[in-house]
Amino acid sequence: MSTILKQRNFLITQIFEISDRSLKITVRKPLNYLENEFTFEELGVKIVRLQKPYLPSIIGASIMLLVSILFFYSYLTNSKETPFYEVILCLGLLTFLTLMSFALHENVVKLFLFDLSFISFYANSPNKKQVNDFLSLLRERQKIYLLARYAKADPYLSPEQLSNNLNWLWNRGIIDNIELEHLREKIIPKPQSDSSIGFKFSNLSD
Repeated sequence: MSTILKQRNFLITQIFEISDRSLKITVRKPLNYLENEFTFEELGVKIVRLQKPYLPSIIGASIMLLVSILFFYSYLTNSKETPFYEVILCLGLLTFLTLMSFALHENVVKLFLFDLSFISFYANSPNKKQVNDFLSLLRERQKIYLLARYAKADPYLSPEQLSNNLNWLWNRGIIDNIELEHLREKIIPKPQSDSSIGFKFSNLSD
């Protein structure tokens, strides 16, 4: 499974790369270039899929379709001396607005961060399966990294700190209830019960 996802939408190119501890993002636009990087600690696990048409271009295309039909009808019936170039102009605007509707149609997958901002992936670029596989791999790499860092026994950390680390993983959805209890049993030291060393003191009054 590839650790790089390259997406294109109209004039925008997005490149996502999974590293050992972060997600790197490159966005190229005609007049803009952006590089960013988010650590696995910053990435959340909540994913929202959103489809939303671009209403201004749809409304404009609908109006131009109606105007084009009227102009073309007028041209054919010659009820008005409608110049042919006006019909061509309307058809050209209709084509442009229709293309804009497709280009600006929002079909994205939003990966939320813990600060409630999000990263947008094009849902079908290059195709739906590759996007879903990439997101699954990202979640898997994130979990492996965070467990290796925050869910391992460490003699230099107190049981309270180890417990806080596990609760941090659980609160962010990295581990579930069963994994939480298993890791508690595995890495948090058990409190030692008081026991005598083997000496018994007799009553001095005897």
